[in-house]
Amino acid sequence: MACFGFQSHGARLDLASRTWPCTALFSLLFIPVFSKGVHVAQPAVVLASSRGVASFVCEYGSSGKAAEVRVTVLRKAGGQLNEVCAATYMVEDELTFLEDSTCTGTSSGNRVNLTIQGLRATDSGLYICKVELMYPPPYYVGMGNGTQIYVIAKEKKPSYYRGLCENAPNRARM
Repeated sequence: MACFGFQSHGARLDLASRTWPCTALFSLLFIPVFSKGVHVAQPAVVLASSRGVASFVCEYGSSGKAAEVRVTVLRKAGGQLNEVCAATYMVEDELTFLEDSTCTGTSSGNRVNLTIQGLRATDSGLYICKVELMYPPPYYVGMGNGTQIYVIAKEKKPSYYRGLCENAPNRARM
């Protein structure tokens, strides 16, 4: 193989047959770089409800027609991406997150409506939607820019504040 600095002293071959291994190698290395991926869109900001529920749409677009899709919700924390939940589904069937009470979702065409429940104020952060077109080949993957989910801490019950106010006059007399 002439491309790696090795030369054979045996039979002389024409230039095309000597360079095909190099061409094949470089083609295999660079095809994934130039292949088209999946464009994923999601809202920039979502405010969770007072019950800790946040919903957002993850929409994907690609040049191919996928039959099997995998959707993963990732949370960016401390420079790392942690998986919150994931589901693989057939496009003609309904999306279900198996063995996961944190996430629910419904799908319609290239739109996935995701709901994350059980969120607390400490769960506020950037949530990224990752979409993988699994079947038929070729395999495509894409990630959204992320949705910043804000979870507001629950307020204390009014009875808690009333108790503080009722005790205030007694404290003043002390």
